[in-house]
Amino acid sequence: GGYACAVNWRFSFLSYLLVLPALLLVVFFMQEPESLTKEEGAVKSPTRAAAFSFNREFWSWCALMFVFITLFYAYITNVSAIIAENGFGTAATSAVVLSLFGLGGAIGGQLLSKWIAKLQKNVFIFASFVCSIGMVCVAFGGSLAALAIGSFAFGVGYGMFLPSVSLFAGMSVPPENRAFALAVVSIFSGVATFLSAYIFALLSSLLANTWDRFPVLASAVGYALIVLVFVVRLFVKRKAAQA
Repeated sequence: GGYACAVNWRFSFLSYLLVLPALLLVVFFMQEPESLTKEEGAVKSPTRAAAFSFNREFWSWCALMFVFITLFYAYITNVSAIIAENGFGTAATSAVVLSLFGLGGAIGGQLLSKWIAKLQKNVFIFASFVCSIGMVCVAFGGSLAALAIGSFAFGVGYGMFLPSVSLFAGMSVPPENRAFALAVVSIFSGVATFLSAYIFALLSSLLANTWDRFPVLASAVGYALIVLVFVVRLFVKRKAAQA
């Protein structure tokens, strides 16, 4: 997208054509699930009131998804402006930095697959810490290299955090309701995407802060607070186990 934008901003939208090969693979190679009998459907299909029967843990995961995506978009909506306004490069440079973020996300996802069984929910401590460090590098980075390192680190944390929320949200509800539950989680993600810029604009206004990197720094603080919440949770859990 960044490279195409460097030629003409309209060309960046051509990146959506990359969806077509994936669409063809789904249509022609992914099999339909087996049909359920009436008896199986009566037991396994989610009810209309499924959302209202979800437990408090599920809604906590939805809230965490909302917070995470709100903080995440402080990076997405500001990193290109930071690069341009500080003379670090062009739209193509932003593309390289965002590519490093994507590479970090792929590595983070790979790490998650190896560590999730051992760390369980404590994975959020490590993932949030890495996200916070990455955002600090972006907020205070005085060079393109610092922004690149911060973006890569943030990507690693992102790649571990985001799928973990969906995983534990799905595990917190009965199997027959998981597809619907993940749709609800996606709604929280979408609402956060829409509100993120407004939330940071309001926060900047309340604090009378005009620094262009303030949203990124606030995001770093937000991730640090998530670390604190899960550390306290771990401490309380261990104290309860010892009692």
